[in-house]
Amino acid sequence: MDELIEYTPSQAIRAVKGLYRRKIYQMIKNGEISCSGGKGQKLINASELARVFGGDFIPLSRDEALLTSEKEHEEQGADEKENMGNAIKNTVFQLENQQLHERISDKERMIAMLQEQVADIQKDRDHWRQQATYLLEDKSKRKEEQQEQRETPKRSWWKLW
Repeated sequence: MDELIEYTPSQAIRAVKGLYRRKIYQMIKNGEISCSGGKGQKLINASELARVFGGDFIPLSRDEALLTSEKEHEEQGADEKENMGNAIKNTVFQLENQQLHERISDKERMIAMLQEQVADIQKDRDHWRQQATYLLEDKSKRKEEQQEQRETPKRSWWKLW
């Protein structure tokens, strides 16, 4: 039987009894299992799996590994499509968010402008009210003066001495 030498984490899960995805990635992160490869694909040596898991590790044949690899690629393709869809939705949401923020700032500017207009109108109203009050007071003073003048009899100039 032709056995694999290196396993992806998904293949290692299938080759080790009782191993699950979260645990293998946690073991890799903690350094309990060494692996090679970059961020894109991690590869775990078969001897490393045998060392860590002992009798629970049952090596996969190349045919089984190919089947799991094909499933992984299908899953990755579906994940990529889903990620693309999510990225598009995210972009749409960001654009909508930006447009809403612009509308809010426009409304805030409009509110500020209207508040300035209201303050200006109130100032004009107060000025006109003050002026009307002054004129009414002035008119009443004139009436009082006229009444005083009427009350005092007019004397001829020769009677003043």
